[in-house]
Amino acid sequence: MTPSSSAITIIEVEPELSNLAAVRQALTTTLSRYKLSEDIIENFLLVTSEHLTNVIKHSPSASQLKVAIDQDDSGYVLQLFDDGTSIDHLLESPDLLDNINMGGDLQSSGMGIPLIKALFPDVDYRQLSRQNKTINVLSIPISTIEPKPTVVLIDDDITILTLVEEYLISDYDVTAFSNSKEALDYILLTPPNIVISDIKMPTLDGFELKRMLGNYKQTNTVPFIFLTGQSEGYGHELAADLSVDDYLEKPINKKGLLQTLKRILNRSSDLKQSINAELDQSVTNSLWSSLPHCFGSIEIDSAFEVASRGGGDFIFSTQREDSLLILLGDVMGHGDQAKFFSHAMAGYVHGLFLAQDKALSPAALLNKCSQAINQSPVLAKTLVTCLAIEITSSGGITLASAGHPYPWIVANSKINDHYDIEELKVEGMLLGLTEFSNYQQTRFTLKDDQTLICYTDGLTECLAGSKKSDEEESVKQFIADQTNFSSRPSATSILTKLTTANIHQAIDDRTIISFTKQKS
Repeated sequence: MTPSSSAITIIEVEPELSNLAAVRQALTTTLSRYKLSEDIIENFLLVTSEHLTNVIKHSPSASQLKVAIDQDDSGYVLQLFDDGTSIDHLLESPDLLDNINMGGDLQSSGMGIPLIKALFPDVDYRQLSRQNKTINVLSIPISTIEPKPTVVLIDDDITILTLVEEYLISDYDVTAFSNSKEALDYILLTPPNIVISDIKMPTLDGFELKRMLGNYKQTNTVPFIFLTGQSEGYGHELAADLSVDDYLEKPINKKGLLQTLKRILNRSSDLKQSINAELDQSVTNSLWSSLPHCFGSIEIDSAFEVASRGGGDFIFSTQREDSLLILLGDVMGHGDQAKFFSHAMAGYVHGLFLAQDKALSPAALLNKCSQAINQSPVLAKTLVTCLAIEITSSGGITLASAGHPYPWIVANSKINDHYDIEELKVEGMLLGLTEFSNYQQTRFTLKDDQTLICYTDGLTECLAGSKKSDEEESVKQFIADQTNFSSRPSATSILTKLTTANIHQAIDDRTIISFTKQKS
């Protein structure tokens, strides 16, 4: 795809890491004006940060970065320009994933190039010559055309079938049948959003069609509307017995038909959302394994806040004779898909522990999980960050990371009443990017005045709108400035204070675990 010269420039900056926050802010402001889903916006922001970070790190000759957006008939195109040395060898290498080393140069925040290719397989990278200068352009096409609701229309009268289809065609994806048996076969294979059917038809009338659809799990809740020339009588009674959603008499009025469809589809959507909300809460609860309040000399506290659309955070733990192993994970994305992958991941980890003859170390656990994701047709479709944490009865802590945010050590400052916060640079690639992984682990012992904070990246959104250049630094500074924790900071107290200070609704799950050394 050749980038369009009509693209709207969003921001131009010098190639410095400190400018990336300004790029994200400008891009967020611009994309909010377009009809883009929150998921697409988040992916745009993530990929922009990753690609520009790679340009800054691997193309030192670059003097300018530019972010632009263009639109074509199918959607939007995000364009990232730089005037440095091409990094196409990073983007196009066929054995890219096999050559990534943990913490290596191809990663910017544990994700990098593989993340870009995973989120946007159609990414295009090329060089252009403009004004005697070579420009590198990364283009990411995103289709934003909303699919129309699907309707199966059935009537043996071709005239009526054609007329009703014409009424619906501009707002709905209509599949019309004059043969009800053919319609039944199609519906069972491809359940639509709604069925509109005549009653009196040869071979298979509308009532029998509705009964048969009710016998199958995939179609028993599909909304159903009857069309009939009968004004009153047994037809209405049978329709009521079959839980038909509505009943329209011929001749069909276009306005009335469209209003009826809109009302029924809205009601169906509301019902599904209500059911999904209850199911989501049940699934969410199963993804957060309860942790003991204390193990050996370590006090443990955990807290979480579920995003409005549902995220993909999970906690799994298993207690051995002399150690406690915890897996804190975050499946990228939101909603049902993220929850599904989180549940699948938690199920795999649970089975892994049951099948092991000996205790796994944090690094060995991540190696096993990464291999499983890489080889699984289901799990390989998602991106997962994880932090494996092992606590021993003697108070030792071992950490291994798979692209997860760095944990923090929080301690009372010796200079003032605030807290000192130190990052633990525990690094490792995302799970599943290569067939064989070799995660490293870090061992240390907490001091009496220290608390280890482990969290998912939704926590850094708690102070959305902060004017600081780095969201993570803003959260760290917020915690450091707190002088009124009841004792030492805990997961519950930190999340409560951050959530109270935040005026924005969570768009991603926020999970935090604290480990505090009991005073000797």
